[in-house]
Amino acid sequence: MGVSRRGPGRRRADTGADIGAGCGLVLLELTVLTVVFALWLPSGFHQDPGTTVEADSPWGYLAAAGGVGALALVAAVAAARAGAFVTVVGSLAE
Repeated sequence: MGVSRRGPGRRRADTGADIGAGCGLVLLELTVLTVVFALWLPSGFHQDPGTTVEADSPWGYLAAAGGVGALALVAAVAAARAGAFVTVVGSLAE
């Protein structure tokens, strides 16, 4: 029911489910990236003007953002195997 045939041996996921999964993954990735950078940005600010504040090193936050990218790549590979081409393009365009 969720798979349509496009020629001999080709399978493709249902377009509605494919678009829904692609949009959901893009929204999830953007949300996680926003949270990661929203946690890093205020680390260099302090309310007391008499103190010197050093911002957190961005490397941990960049590693977390890279982890989101790696998970998007895994999702794109899984979607390609399932024939969900809209999800593949959405995950890789992120």
